[in-house]
Amino acid sequence: MQESSLPFFQPRARRIEECPAAWGVRVLLGFALAICATKTNATTDKYRLSWRDDPATTMVVAWNQVDGTNPAVRYDTVDHGADVGAYAFTRAPDRAVNFREMNNRFARLSGLAPDTVYYFVIADSDSTSPRFWFRTAPAVPQPFTYIAGGDSRTNAVPRRNGNRMVARLRPLFVAFCGDYTEDDTDAEWLEWMEDWQLTTSADGRMYPILAAQGNHEFTAATVVNLFDVPSGEAYYALGIGGSLFRINVLNTETVIGGSQAAWLDADLAAHAGTTWLTAMYHRPIRPHTASKAEGVQQYVEWAPIIFDRGVDLVTEGDSHMVKRTYPIEPSTGPSSDEGYVRNDAAGTVFAGEGSWGAPLTPNDDDKTWTMASGSFNQLKWIRVTPANLSFRSVRIDNAESVGEVDDADPWYPPANTDLWRPPTGDTVTLPFVASANLSPQCDAGADMIAIPAEPVILDGRVTDDGATPGVSTAWSVVSGPGEVLIDDPAAIDTVADFGAFGEFVLRLTADDGEITAFDDVVVTVTAEGGTFVTESVVSASADDAEESAVGAVNLVSTDLEMVEEVTTQTVGIRFVANVPRGATILDAYIQFTADEKDNTATNLVLRGQAADDAPPFQTIAGDITARPLTAASVAWNPPGWHHKDGAGPAQRTPGLSPLIGEIVARPGWQSSNGLAVIISGSGKRVADSYDGSAAGAPLLHVEYEVTVPAWNLWNFAHFTPAERADPGVSGFSANPDGDILINLFEYAFDRDPKAAEGQLIMPILAESGGEDFPAIVYPRRKGGSGVSGVDYRFENVGYRVEVSTDLAGWSTGAGFVEEVGVTDDGNGVTETVTVRSETPLSAETRQWLRLVLTLD
Repeated sequence: MQESSLPFFQPRARRIEECPAAWGVRVLLGFALAICATKTNATTDKYRLSWRDDPATTMVVAWNQVDGTNPAVRYDTVDHGADVGAYAFTRAPDRAVNFREMNNRFARLSGLAPDTVYYFVIADSDSTSPRFWFRTAPAVPQPFTYIAGGDSRTNAVPRRNGNRMVARLRPLFVAFCGDYTEDDTDAEWLEWMEDWQLTTSADGRMYPILAAQGNHEFTAATVVNLFDVPSGEAYYALGIGGSLFRINVLNTETVIGGSQAAWLDADLAAHAGTTWLTAMYHRPIRPHTASKAEGVQQYVEWAPIIFDRGVDLVTEGDSHMVKRTYPIEPSTGPSSDEGYVRNDAAGTVFAGEGSWGAPLTPNDDDKTWTMASGSFNQLKWIRVTPANLSFRSVRIDNAESVGEVDDADPWYPPANTDLWRPPTGDTVTLPFVASANLSPQCDAGADMIAIPAEPVILDGRVTDDGATPGVSTAWSVVSGPGEVLIDDPAAIDTVADFGAFGEFVLRLTADDGEITAFDDVVVTVTAEGGTFVTESVVSASADDAEESAVGAVNLVSTDLEMVEEVTTQTVGIRFVANVPRGATILDAYIQFTADEKDNTATNLVLRGQAADDAPPFQTIAGDITARPLTAASVAWNPPGWHHKDGAGPAQRTPGLSPLIGEIVARPGWQSSNGLAVIISGSGKRVADSYDGSAAGAPLLHVEYEVTVPAWNLWNFAHFTPAERADPGVSGFSANPDGDILINLFEYAFDRDPKAAEGQLIMPILAESGGEDFPAIVYPRRKGGSGVSGVDYRFENVGYRVEVSTDLAGWSTGAGFVEEVGVTDDGNGVTETVTVRSETPLSAETRQWLRLVLTLD
């Protein structure tokens, strides 16, 4: 324990001793909150945009007219909000059709200026819509982004997430390849249109949809009557940016050959000088899930045209999974696979296949020319420039936590964007350049809650195939409400401090010289303590392991025998635990999933590894049993496991609070460090391992409580991250304002450490029983405990008044000093205390009084 003191009545004798530089706790947690506001009492709703003519100079504004008369779109390049009369232009509906229980109205705006923002409202006799806006397409070659995807069907959660992702990514338009609903019914379309409103960004920006027919739209009339597409047969083409880009929207649900094939060939021939030719349609020519039939007629009728006319990119749907191909061309030669061969120089890249919410299917039909495939909810994010066409697959399940694209940099992924990162890289760029190099794999670590004024450790992980000379890494700030100081931005593992409360998103980027990958971590800085819950699952082969009686360690077992197998073994399980140092563990347990039924009498003992950061397990002999163990242990006598795949109370350990608490109390523990549990004993229970079933791998559940120290809040309020990095400015014993008080006293008195002040501890004479006593008056933080005035404590700071008659020996407590007054200062933080010596002045004894602050 260190002390600092200020004496009075003899100020020349003042001494200040050194104090420790820092202390504190951390807490980490991640959460996101989304609020969706809905308009009530509207006479118009279900708004959408589309194009049927030149995207640079036209726009179709569509809506459902619930009631009211004489509706019209009021629009302008100036934002007039709800002031209907101020808008310069008016357009009444050009088309009205009652379809799918909606009174669909279409106002076809024309004569618009290219690449221009237009604000608009829809006003009728009874109401005015919210104010929206859109941007027209450029008329000359310049960069833009768009989204391609489809197959939203009736899975509401992923469908809405996909719609939200549109609002976050802010594209020029959306190319939707069909299968909007399940059965093309009125009720389903009403719900779909309501969900489509989620594509509108927070600032009111809307995005045109290029609609294709899918097999779940039973006639072309569906897309004609809901999106006003320019062709009654629902195939058409639009160009953007002059000679930059053209997209052909095809219809797989009508006659593939004949007039449609002839039209496609003629349109592509007429636009042969276009830099980027693309196509979209619903059913893939070569699906990548085995349950889907091959597109035989499409292959015969369209594949030669697509290749011969130089189409660069085709986006497909229908199969409810994810694929991307290398550039390919039709071929029936001996090296072809399902009628295609790879042609990096002149082939077409095919991307798909749906999965905007429809039930996912397995990616179980890859070809020799498949670049990558997967099965998850996603959409395609595509950038077009005069030099390149690039696309990414964006996972949509976390849409509510994703930030919003900056219109000034529309290809920079916003905070929390979850890009698909197969080994071939997250971005495909045309013209295609073949490379044997695989993408770096980048992990920024688990999301965290940070206590103010306490830096967090950024624990990144980057791996690479080594095909290029080396990988450079860099941490950057994607978003946040204030300053962030990253100690070494180029280091994979580094430290960051934050200058404001709120949510910060940090990005770890890895660049191998050819391919760049990144991952984001969310750090939420909070002033509030409270109770938190975190769960972590074993997510790597080296995080669960078995060690035999002779010390052999198996990292890839398909199950975890606890503990009898051929021999009595020891099982190790490691979690990346998002629990702050010093947290009070309220509850903790491991949830297993049964791999086998067993009723054998079993007696297990669980201990933790006594380590600040338990490393992954290794195949080194004895790696599990050689690890030091916690003093705390928990006995588990599990009941019988009567069902394979059971994951209930019988497969759940007793409370592990003692051993988890012992680990997180270690001085070197950091949230998101490794926490290992070692299981020994007798008997047999067989659980899923990560390698046997990632979905059933062991899960650690922890409930914990934290309190944010007052020192952290005070330090956070007065010092910047850069100042906190310098103990000579912000440390306990520093004195940045040069007055009589070091920072420890400034904190104890709740003062500003950067504003010099005079004497705050005042000597007085206190009268009692007709006698005068030497006394001092000083401020202290209220709400502490202990013997008031003698050994009062607030958190880890103690306040103590001592008395001396010779400056050599100091005394406190009964018979030496006494508190005689406490006054609340009215600021909610401090109170003023008067403490006197117990020896009156009449004793004619020289006395010194001092205030001592202790820190432990």
